[in-house]
Amino acid sequence: MKGPFKKWVSLYRPPDPDSHIWGISVVDAGFTSIGEGQPYPPVHHPNDYLFTWERGRSLSEYQFVAILDGQGELETATAGRMEVHANDLFVLAPDEWHRYRPDPGIGWRELWVGFKGDYANRLMQALFPLREPILRQAASPAVQATLREIVQLYAKEDLAAAPLLTAKLVELIAQLAAIVRRAGYTPERRTRQQQIAKLRNWIAEHASSPIVTADLARLAGMSDSTLRTTFKEELGCTLHTYIMKVRLSFAQMLLRQTDYTISEIAERAGFSSCSYFTRFFVQRVGIPPRQWREQGTPPSKR
Repeated sequence: MKGPFKKWVSLYRPPDPDSHIWGISVVDAGFTSIGEGQPYPPVHHPNDYLFTWERGRSLSEYQFVAILDGQGELETATAGRMEVHANDLFVLAPDEWHRYRPDPGIGWRELWVGFKGDYANRLMQALFPLREPILRQAASPAVQATLREIVQLYAKEDLAAAPLLTAKLVELIAQLAAIVRRAGYTPERRTRQQQIAKLRNWIAEHASSPIVTADLARLAGMSDSTLRTTFKEELGCTLHTYIMKVRLSFAQMLLRQTDYTISEIAERAGFSSCSYFTRFFVQRVGIPPRQWREQGTPPSKR
């Protein structure tokens, strides 16, 4: 890889103080070279970012991960398990369980950036569907150059340069969106994605209340049947499954960050009863919510 990076560079810090102005902020970035037979992931990451293949992880941010050479595999809760090849780039979404690794007999070089913010949410939900996390051959020389610039700017820790870093990240998103569009995304599909993104935001805001499919259909300007079909095509899961995923994620956040009782969390997360919430939690996560809270919030199963 051309540039100042050797084996690895790994940078993490909280969002910049003015990140709320821009609605998008880089929170981590780096480069890693994994040789044949080397352990993965390497230990130079903070504990919140480390994972094992057996357990996987979920992040609170978006990440773009570009594979410069080598090959491996990626698995996400929505898309399942897929091969990753040189010059592929994959997208990791907040609260989406995932795991990935290089082929131990080959290794790979990866270049990544993590980011978050309200503007980031709007862009990513409209442009990059969860069911298609791998952008094949998207790590073009131009995209790699933009990623390197982001890492280099981020490494300077210059608050005055934060607007330039934000602009460079938006440029990267625009580059990738153009690659996706050229790959065959029609205007009709883009409209559908925007409609689904609108619905996802609405569901996130109203997940604790009863959600009626007819209300969502009216919001999207679709019939009930078209809504169900479109949702499944774009997100790879049924509307009901998605709503329950959102409620489960919200419940896990409450388990992590509050002292609410299990009954209170069940009600606040939109479950019809505490017993149903417990049964559903065990079905999806493998253990009861109280035990999950006591064990320090291990990642959810798919």
